[in-house]
Amino acid sequence: MKFTSLLAFSITALVHSQIMAFSFPDKQNSFSAVMLTQERVEVKPDDLPEKVRQSVGYKTELGWNILKAYLVTNDDNSQLYELYVQKPDGETWMKVDKEGKVLN
Repeated sequence: MKFTSLLAFSITALVHSQIMAFSFPDKQNSFSAVMLTQERVEVKPDDLPEKVRQSVGYKTELGWNILKAYLVTNDDNSQLYELYVQKPDGETWMKVDKEGKVLN
């Protein structure tokens, strides 16, 4: 018996919230859906927890300059910070937990 696979992915952003929906076939060729949501709230870099600022060397000569910061709350109430950072050689997004551990 041949099963066809289908993966539908959609991302919708609504008022600083991200909703992700995944659909996939199960063994009976019916579809299951999983929804994940994230709430993003913009935070001023100076208002970030000290451990988060220290993890990227914020406002130090060798550190990253934080251009934008968001507090992200997941469905399970876990939280992390998404930081848009800059160094002389480029810009990038970083994910950091509230203890300052870089996640990516």
